[in-house]
Amino acid sequence: MKANLEVMRTEIPDYLVSRGLIMFRAAEPVRERTSVDWDADRFPDYQAFVATAEALGVKLILYRDLEFRDEMVEEAIEDLEESELGYEDRREYERRLREFRNYGGFTCELELSYDHAGVTYTFALATEWFEEFDSLAAEVEAMIEESGDGENPPMGGFFSRN
Repeated sequence: MKANLEVMRTEIPDYLVSRGLIMFRAAEPVRERTSVDWDADRFPDYQAFVATAEALGVKLILYRDLEFRDEMVEEAIEDLEESELGYEDRREYERRLREFRNYGGFTCELELSYDHAGVTYTFALATEWFEEFDSLAAEVEAMIEESGDGENPPMGGFFSRN
């Protein structure tokens, strides 16, 4: 996958309008209903996805793009500080997270979706580097959840009856 999806970010809205479709800019991914994901790894052509909507008579396509922001890195680092990781491990995670600052301003994720017969059909692309960042940030969140809520860490089994 390309390091930046910027070309597609500008190309997709123009394509949808040229096909006479209505584009709704979604702020968040749509996951409330039963959904089916397009196999974008094997078939990354968004035009083929749009063709399925057209064949079904769908006129409304939801479109979402995500620009990577430095704040995403900062939030992950703040979460890391709440973890119970040792100093060396924490420094390694922080170093890896800071490397993603190089991608600030890049388009990291695109999503198209439409509803038909009570099912949401979704086409999503993400850059490999964003998938790596997302996985790393999820690891940090999992460490916080394992140790408690971050604000009240577990007592580690120590209990006094005094």
